[in-house]
Amino acid sequence: MHLQCYPNPAAGTLHIVFSTAENSMVKIGMYNIYSRLISEITDTAGVQEEKSISMDASGMIPGIYLLRMQAGDRIADSRMAIIH
Repeated sequence: MHLQCYPNPAAGTLHIVFSTAENSMVKIGMYNIYSRLISEITDTAGVQEEKSISMDASGMIPGIYLLRMQAGDRIADSRMAIIH
């Protein structure tokens, strides 16, 4: 299982790259430092090869965020910073 975001830190477009070894539903949540869910992405097809999602981070408050990906019973985390 793989979860990565770039550029890090980000000021505009953020790219989230992920993959899993199993074919199951993938949920990626973005949380602020207070553990509040900011955004959630669900991919119902599952991913056995690398996949990339782009999102506009220019409207986000600068700070540190946690990305958490869940696929089946497996979890992967990644931290990212938003700057302006």
